Amino acid sequence: MPVRLAINPITWSNDDHPSLGGDIPLETCLSETHQAGFPGTEFGFKFPRTTPELTAALTKHHLRLVSAWYDGRIM
Repeated sequence: MPVRLAINPITWSNDDHPSLGGDIPLETCLSETHQAGFPGTEFGFKFPRTTPELTAALTKHHLRLVSAWYDGRIM
């Protein structure tokens, strides 16, 4: 079975402290993810919240969503 690696968006911006990297557009994150050779990404706060918009954003960069992380404030 082949192994595929993915990356998380915290590489570009921080979900706990959105001011860290908050100025970096989602387009940059997704474009650089693809350029780095990753086929997938984790969900982050910059991502669209509707399935059609999220699918379009990921498809444009030939990426797949692999996981999502939520902190304790979700409660």
